[in-house]
Amino acid sequence: MVFPPHTVLMEQGKLVKKMYFMIKGIARLFRVQDGVDHTLGIESTNYFLSTPLLLQNGQESTCALESLSEMEVLVWDLTSVMLLKEEIPRMIAMEMAIMDRLLNWLQDNQVESRCMTAEERYYKLMESQPKVIQSVPQKYIASLLGIHQDSLSRIRKGLGQRGSDQISPLK
Repeated sequence: MVFPPHTVLMEQGKLVKKMYFMIKGIARLFRVQDGVDHTLGIESTNYFLSTPLLLQNGQESTCALESLSEMEVLVWDLTSVMLLKEEIPRMIAMEMAIMDRLLNWLQDNQVESRCMTAEERYYKLMESQPKVIQSVPQKYIASLLGIHQDSLSRIRKGLGQRGSDQISPLK
C-alpha cells in the first residue's frame, strides 16, 4: 500500500490491527501526553513499524504511528500473520528477529537519552539517517531529541560555524 504524508497508521489508545513493513518513506512514532506531542522515533529505512506481539495480543497501542512522507508499506492483518506462521515454519524465527530488533532499538534509545547530549544525538541522527535531517520538520526532530526548537537551531548553527571537517563529536 501507499500512504500519503500525515496518514495515521496506528492510533494511540486503539487496538493494533495491522503490522507494517516500510519499503520507502519516513514514519514517526509518537505519543501525546497531557496535550504535548512527543516524538519517540523517526524511521527512514526498511523497517517493521508495528510488532507482531501487539497485533497478536489484541493490545491497545501506547503510541501512534504516522507517515511523514509518502510511504510505501507491506501490510499484514492478524489473520495473515497467523497464516504465515502456520504455513512457513521460519516465520517464527523471523518474528523473534523482529522482536530482537525492537528490543535493541528500545535499549539504544534508553542509553542514548541518558548518556548522550542532545547535540551528540543530533550528530548521530545526521550520520545514521541523513534523509530525516533533510526532510523532516524541525519540530519533530527537536521533539525526538527532547529539546526546544530554539535549542535545535543553536545546535545546527554551531554545526555550520564549525564547518564540515569537524562535524561529529562522536568520532
